[in-house]
Amino acid sequence: MSLVSSTSTWMCFDSSNQCKFNQHLSALLSEYINVINFRQSVSLSGFALGVTLAWNSSTSDTLRNVFNASGIEMGLVGSIVNVGACGGVLILPCVLKSLSRTTVMVSTTPIYLVGWAFICLADRKMWCLGMGRLLCGFSSGISCVLFPILIGEIAGKKRRVKLLTYFQLLINCGIFYAFLVRYLIDEDNTIWKYSLISAISCTPIVFVSILPESPLYYLMKNDEYNAKKSIKWYHDTEKNHEELLNIINLVKYQNSKIKMMKNFHVISAILTCHGVIIIQQLSGINPLTFNAAIIFDNCGSGDLTSGQLTVIIAAIQIVSSLMCTVFIDRLGRRILLTLSGISMGIFLILLGWYFSVRDNDPEFYEEIYGWMPPTWFALFFASFNLGLGPISWSILGDTLPNEIKTLNIVSATFISWFISFIMTLIFGKIIVAIGISYLMWIFAGVSFIGAIFFAIFIRETDDKSLIDIQNNFQLNPLEIGIDLNS
Repeated sequence: MSLVSSTSTWMCFDSSNQCKFNQHLSALLSEYINVINFRQSVSLSGFALGVTLAWNSSTSDTLRNVFNASGIEMGLVGSIVNVGACGGVLILPCVLKSLSRTTVMVSTTPIYLVGWAFICLADRKMWCLGMGRLLCGFSSGISCVLFPILIGEIAGKKRRVKLLTYFQLLINCGIFYAFLVRYLIDEDNTIWKYSLISAISCTPIVFVSILPESPLYYLMKNDEYNAKKSIKWYHDTEKNHEELLNIINLVKYQNSKIKMMKNFHVISAILTCHGVIIIQQLSGINPLTFNAAIIFDNCGSGDLTSGQLTVIIAAIQIVSSLMCTVFIDRLGRRILLTLSGISMGIFLILLGWYFSVRDNDPEFYEEIYGWMPPTWFALFFASFNLGLGPISWSILGDTLPNEIKTLNIVSATFISWFISFIMTLIFGKIIVAIGISYLMWIFAGVSFIGAIFFAIFIRETDDKSLIDIQNNFQLNPLEIGIDLNS
């Protein structure tokens, strides 16, 4: 049972600062859980997701050189986490019909632990590694959908956009954690020690149990008493009374989903959300993250080792995602996304040029251009995390009407993981077929197209309540008064 229904200590009657803290705490705990999901299996949703993404890159040398894994086996071990995530995304809507958001999120912990247990005990059994990553991916997919839903429901209009960017921040923290642990551990023949330490990252997910459910969840269950208490925990009711009543109206007034799908503005918003997610995946971010260490080992890394570079780049990603949380209130989503797409394209073009020069004159590039791969990669990842990374996930939480929000998030997240699966699986084959330089230029072209798409179609939702967003679609909820002080 949620603590919000059992003790009055969760109530925030007078302190707006306390309510702000409550919202940020909820976002960070939810996000951290998400990271761990991926990482484990990546581990927890945000943090776990980051660990999972980085796990493949950190263990690729051991799989290839010590375990004698074939290219197909390495591709499957690296990409099967995406299959698990797709399964978790598809099953979530059915689970949410009977279980609350926080209950489902906490329930992913045992699945994570079983998944990491398979990985830690796999030794040289590829099927065992694959099973572990499949289970971790399953939990990660669930967390990726739950986070934007929960934060979109509990955050105030002045902090919602910023809170939704925490997901990518926690992913980057998970990536940094994984790369740092792998760099510090000398483990040439096995991967169980590294995987065990990675598995620990999923345990903080249990802290989500201290969070109240969102008021929208309680109202959908016709539980107005606990909905009021949840509102008082997440919001300063004296200053946001009108906004909170509007949020309540969203649940009390439900439009027909079929009718909404005929609304041009709704269709446009759905296509925009999916477009951003597709561009994110086709920009090459996941295969480049999965294979960062391999790329540095084979394509040059200046005076630093591949392990040192992965740690440095992971740290740069954390800093750049933190900068996004600062600038998003000042510049807005559209500008940050457009700048992110343009700068990503520029640095990918430079990477492609570097690889082309290296292929034509290997001796010359070592002396003159050895500093370029880590520099352009670092700037590419920084550009991604200044805009496209955080915002592509956050845009799912507050762009569409409440009635179809969950369906839209599930659809976009499934497409994201499916594309990631295909990209990760065929990444090596594409490099062999056309060369890495041409592949970088293709990714650059996608980034530039994305910048144009963002500049034209992205709409700002900062300082807008959920009811304001609803009204943008010409969906007018009924006015229903609920006394929050009763």
